[in-house]
Amino acid sequence: MVLIEVGIILCYKWYTKYNDFLGITSLTDYSSLQDINIMVFVGFGLMMASSKRNSYNAIGYNMLAGAFALQMAILWNPFFEQVIDGSDVEKINLNIDSIVRGLFTACSVVISLTAVMGRLNYFQMMIMVIFEVVCYAVNEALRIVVYKATDTGGAIQIHIFGAYFGLTVAWVLNMSRDSDNRVVYRDSNVWTTKYGNLFAMIGTLFVWAYFPSLNSVFSPSGFKYRMVVNTFTALTASCLMAFVTTKFIKTKFTMMEIQHATISGGIGISSVAGLILYPHNAIALGGVIGIISVFCYKYIGPFMHNWFSLDDRFGVHNFAAIPGLISGLAGVLATGVVDSYMSDAQILELFPARDNRSESKQALYQLASVATSFGIAIVGGLIVGFIVSLFSRNDGKYSRDETEWLVSKTSNNRQGGENGTVVIVN
Repeated sequence: MVLIEVGIILCYKWYTKYNDFLGITSLTDYSSLQDINIMVFVGFGLMMASSKRNSYNAIGYNMLAGAFALQMAILWNPFFEQVIDGSDVEKINLNIDSIVRGLFTACSVVISLTAVMGRLNYFQMMIMVIFEVVCYAVNEALRIVVYKATDTGGAIQIHIFGAYFGLTVAWVLNMSRDSDNRVVYRDSNVWTTKYGNLFAMIGTLFVWAYFPSLNSVFSPSGFKYRMVVNTFTALTASCLMAFVTTKFIKTKFTMMEIQHATISGGIGISSVAGLILYPHNAIALGGVIGIISVFCYKYIGPFMHNWFSLDDRFGVHNFAAIPGLISGLAGVLATGVVDSYMSDAQILELFPARDNRSESKQALYQLASVATSFGIAIVGGLIVGFIVSLFSRNDGKYSRDETEWLVSKTSNNRQGGENGTVVIVN
């Protein structure tokens, strides 16, 4: 890791530069950056802290992986964009947009990490992050340079790619175990704790509250207010429907579904937040996705485990992958009919490539971008899963915090001292 960090420092020295200013055009730019920063490092970290055995891993590895991905993404994202565009590789101008794009990558990485939490040690996780950042950068460059597809809120880049990359790695890891050691499907009440779920719910509140910034940070100026309002209304609807549906299906509220289905509306509207003209449409979409997400926890999760041996303990497929796919496909459909309700100026602002493309052609390119993101996630996940499985163990040793962290041992009126000793507290 030290050698890799030295290499990153040298890359920053040789291939990056500042403009006269850092690119902060207003306080709004920095506030959006901070909102996304809190989502990635605080919100998602706490959301994974519900596990009995992996609360340290969840918060600590989330911070480590996010920071490492951010460092590399600031370099790799513009590099692959220049390579795929066929232009000369030039020094990268660092500004606020560079950091936000890096945070988008980090967000995708921590979503993937959620799918494999407890199954990777420190070394395996860093290997996964390195390869995923490269795959993400290639995927983004193809979307921007080749397809010229719009993905303002990151449904294609963040949620579809990150979710299916992590799920594929998780599947490979589970299949690489001996059949007797494969993970058995268990209800979340078995492997979570009351206070862990409380911290996870706080993380959900951070993600829920700051989601409009993620969806609108790269929106054209004329569409920003609409994207913010539509995202807020979709989130309120997914929140309400998540509670109602969970109560209907299980008779009592369950924290896992509430923690994740409540934010599914923000993911589901991310590709179409600027294309929806009226808030009632946003509310309807958010509500439907909230319902679908809860039903996925109830039926799709066990089905995927029983038939495909997919251990999706935190429900990444239910709260990120499925809503992301719905959003990406909704974006394709909306792109195909956008001429009927938007002016030419508005269309060009959202879809710059429309100056020489028809409505249907742009929709096909949007669809191709969704399919490419899904394909790169699956192929990249298979490759990375195979690589990290070479260093895996079948005894489940890496599923506990104690393997990688110095954890205090507490019992009743006892507290853990240094080096695992027990100290009596009077």
